[in-house]
Amino acid sequence: IQVAAVVVFSSDNIVVSHYLGAAEVTPYSVTWRLVGFAAVLQSLIFPALWPAYAEAYAKRDYGWIRRTFSLTMKGTVALNLCCVTVLIVFGRALIRLWAGPAAVPTFSLLLAMGVWALISGFMSVESCLLAALNRIREQAALSIVAAVVNIALSIALVRHIGSLGVIGGTILSYLLVLVVPQSVIVRRLF
Repeated sequence: IQVAAVVVFSSDNIVVSHYLGAAEVTPYSVTWRLVGFAAVLQSLIFPALWPAYAEAYAKRDYGWIRRTFSLTMKGTVALNLCCVTVLIVFGRALIRLWAGPAAVPTFSLLLAMGVWALISGFMSVESCLLAALNRIREQAALSIVAAVVNIALSIALVRHIGSLGVIGGTILSYLLVLVVPQSVIVRRLF
């Protein structure tokens, strides 16, 4: 799973650089880092949830797992919506102050990165539960397929819509390959 994540997250800059030039990497990379702050906030609770889920599963306390999962999902979505709203409203100005005018992305790239933050948050909540319940085989296989699809889509789309195509490839690959199957796996657990 970790290898697939590294491929997905590092390949974007390579694709942008190769097809659009080094100057386009800066707005993409800086925006990606800013969006990443939302993930840092939510990831603070996962180290505590992981063993708690595992213990509840061992005790067959499925009600607690369902309630906690639901609460965590709602909290993560709410947190990410707040972060994405701030990103969309103030992101370009923040990036201009933080990294300079050359790093300011287009509004559409900023918006797409916000969509990615919402998807990523949703997936992180499910991934935490699945990992705690030792259901990682399916996750690993899906993650590898998503990484391959991501690179292929990013390369295909970057040629037509620029750096927006790269994040678009990431979003589409996750929606098609990970979100639906992983959500089905989680629902089967309940």
